[in-house]
Amino acid sequence: MRILFYLVLVVLSTKCFAQETIKVNIDENNNLLLSEISKKSEIVDISFKVVPGHINRVFKAGNNFVIEEGPEPQFYVYDEEGIFLKQLSLESFGKDHFGKDLILRHADISIDHNNKLIYASYGEYLLKYDFDGNYVSYSKSAVNSLNIPLPLKKGMANVVIYPEESYGNTSQFPKVVVTTKTGIESYVDNHITTVSAFNGLCDLNDYYTLHFCRTDTVYSIDKRNGFTQVKYVFDFGDKSYVPAFVKMTFNEQSDYIENNPQQAGAIMNYHETAKYIIADFYHNSQLQTLLYDKKDKTCSIVNLIDDMYDSTSIKIVGGTSKSLIFVLHDKLGNRHLLELFM
Repeated sequence: MRILFYLVLVVLSTKCFAQETIKVNIDENNNLLLSEISKKSEIVDISFKVVPGHINRVFKAGNNFVIEEGPEPQFYVYDEEGIFLKQLSLESFGKDHFGKDLILRHADISIDHNNKLIYASYGEYLLKYDFDGNYVSYSKSAVNSLNIPLPLKKGMANVVIYPEESYGNTSQFPKVVVTTKTGIESYVDNHITTVSAFNGLCDLNDYYTLHFCRTDTVYSIDKRNGFTQVKYVFDFGDKSYVPAFVKMTFNEQSDYIENNPQQAGAIMNYHETAKYIIADFYHNSQLQTLLYDKKDKTCSIVNLIDDMYDSTSIKIVGGTSKSLIFVLHDKLGNRHLLELFM
């Protein structure tokens, strides 16, 4: 009887989301004004001198912004007024490990709002920084793997992406496992061609969503217990890429996209708030943007138009459960961060 009660309790404590198929009609294309999806906005000026290159992603750490920049990503912390605070470095971590180049590069970032920490997964090391970018401590993994800590309601979970030669993985793909200290272990049943394909982690109220570049599947990770399951699947109908697309190498995928411009898919730059999902996909051999209204269950192809600050270009680079973060370029070539609250 005790065993039966325990099993029932485990089932009841695991929140199961119904898998949702998002049908994308690529024939409907509309202009979307930023003011149409915004309750309020805040704009932050950032310095070219400190962040000279291309901005890839922006993370919100309290009121500060962590900016990932460049083809060999480096990380810069700014406050809410746009004042530069710190570049994430390896200096305090130890010169013995890395020699003279003490700049943190090619790391994956996650934010712990509970403990006010920035986590940087860097090879076999997990580095911790405070919200101002100051080094705090590090830990070392038993396996040289991408290890992304996620704070739960109680305790922590870890998204661990093991290289193909470890963890008993006999396929040509890395293995993705979500683990918790209580022993729950969830396997992400997804084909990803490289560890760097991970680029979409959204922090919502009760769960995280996890997405891998150029795939049509989004996973949810329950904040109560780390339970992981498929949350969304994007469906482009008869325009969808062939099922074998997810098994191709990155270069093979790029060739397929170029040679099949009439088809659509390869979701990337995924961002989710409490109200919307916004992401890019390929069609006609170029990136287009979709917007999904989670309340109305409607999905449309959109052209983002800045009717608030009259910028010459706009790109989404991050967000929170209540906001989206954009990079704007004005007519003088200056860059700004725009946080748009939903």
